[in-house]
This record gives sequence, C-alpha cells and structure tokens, in this order.
Amino acid sequence: MRGFFNCGDPLDTVCRVMDTARRMGMGFTQLEFAQEGDTAFSLSFTLDENDAQKVNTFTQRIGLYIDLTKEAADV
Repeated sequence: MRGFFNCGDPLDTVCRVMDTARRMGMGFTQLEFAQEGDTAFSLSFTLDENDAQKVNTFTQRIGLYIDLTKEAADV
C-alpha cells in the first residue's frame, strides 16, 4: 500500500506514523518526506502489508492526526 500525505511538522508526524505501524505489527519498504515550500512537507510511504483490513485500519488511524492531510490525487 502506498500513501501520500502533506504535513507541517514532518519529524513529529513521521514518528507518529512509524509508531502506529509498529504498534500494529506493520513495517515499511519506503518512507520519505520532502520539503514542499516554506512550511509544507510531503510524506510518502509504502507499507509492507497486504491485509486490506489492517491497511484500512492504519489509514483511518493516521487520518486522525491533525497535522496530516491526504494528498489530492492527480486525475
């Protein structure tokens, strides 16, 4: 599962995302954040999990973080 999000405080947000994955017994094959302007950052990751229910639960949990917003998809 690949995820693309935006945030304002990448160190805090990445720590929270990693902790959520750890607590759920999940890991990453890729985790990266990059600066996107003066105060915005993009966060992208690939989970090493294929269980759809577990991935959905993870996505719902990190969706509750105030600083994290899902990146709009290009159509």
